Amino acid sequence: MQRNGVDAYYWNFDGATTEGFINKVRQLIEQNNLCIVCLNSANLSVQTAVSKEYHTHKYYSDGSGHFLLIKGYRVVNGKIWFEIHDPWGLDKKYSDGTYCGANRYYAGEEVATCIKWNIWTVVVPYS
Repeated sequence: MQRNGVDAYYWNFDGATTEGFINKVRQLIEQNNLCIVCLNSANLSVQTAVSKEYHTHKYYSDGSGHFLLIKGYRVVNGKIWFEIHDPWGLDKKYSDGTYCGANRYYAGEEVATCIKWNIWTVVVPYS
């Protein structure tokens, strides 16, 4: 990213607890940063709602090493949900024509536990 003029840095969260990771990402987001994480998406919950218009959980069943952009978060009933851009599009779209990978919400706890095998997060400061 730096070779392409993006002022990014790496955050090593080796040894961070699930709660520690979630709190650090929240702090980075509150400071107007973006976070790019690599995780094993096989361990993320799949959307089970009847309506496919919901924007929670992943919208595909397979999983492997996968990159996600965390661009925000919400607290719902005391639970942290990260606002995600998931580039694994599969050309799936909502009824309004937007891609299913945009503006999704994944449980913060699941994201934190899915990335334990990769200790680096790329932080892109807002400029």
